Amino acid sequence: MRMTFRLPSIPLRLLLLVVGSVYLSTKIDALRPVEKSLFVVFGRPGSGKTTVANEAFDILSDKFKSSNDKKIECLALDLDVCVTQLMRDNFGKGIYPTLEERKVFAQDACKYVDEQVMDICSREQGAPDLLCILVSFSFVNTDLRDIFRAHFPEAEWILIDTPEEECTKRINEREGKTSVLHFLTK
Repeated sequence: MRMTFRLPSIPLRLLLLVVGSVYLSTKIDALRPVEKSLFVVFGRPGSGKTTVANEAFDILSDKFKSSNDKKIECLALDLDVCVTQLMRDNFGKGIYPTLEERKVFAQDACKYVDEQVMDICSREQGAPDLLCILVSFSFVNTDLRDIFRAHFPEAEWILIDTPEEECTKRINEREGKTSVLHFLTK
């Protein structure tokens, strides 16, 4: 299932943050205890993916803290950490990864998620009964999404659809951050 949220302006954006977080919370409520549940929050650079994922994480983490009968944990992962410095430097020069380089990146991103999940599940205090994983990344290329979907077929994808002009404005307003999120659009 794919949910689409549009984030065109600040008041509506805040409303949709709550709606998106409530959607995720409702989905978690409906789950029977399983090992993990993966949600991928994606959209164009500047759409609000990370903001929505972080808000959902806060709401779900608070909700899970009050759960007495199950050991439930929530994990938020922004795949921008997987973008290498060489890739960042190349983006600044207008050099974009080849299809093969994107495949390697996507496989490394899958491995990163697997390693983070393994870290939680192999703790001395034991694995949680339920692990909710929120992944945020632009996934602007179909090949990236396809690799991630094949590796995590159980994931639910949530598209944050914000008008391009609003995204551009947000990116331009970021302080001290180079946007790697336009990554792979060529």
